Amino acid sequence: LLSFTVIPMSIATLTLLYCLKLWKRTDEKSIYLRNRISGLLLAMTFIILPSVSIKIFATFVCHDFDDNTSFLKIDYTLSCSASSHLGYIFYATI
Repeated sequence: LLSFTVIPMSIATLTLLYCLKLWKRTDEKSIYLRNRISGLLLAMTFIILPSVSIKIFATFVCHDFDDNTSFLKIDYTLSCSASSHLGYIFYATI
């Protein structure tokens, strides 16, 4: 979950910071670069958003067993009552 969310957010943040740096310039090349980067950032958002959303929502789906144990449906090695899973739920909620 962390790698699926932190890496795209880091790339987007760095791209936006560079775009803001270009925003102050008014020459033709800077305007072209700014528009190109904005379009690439928008395309990246549309490509990455579905897979990130699936990973985030999969954090909430647990499978309950007859012996009163509960495991994450996408990875049966992770217990839903573990403190690490509760941390992921908190992170996914934010």
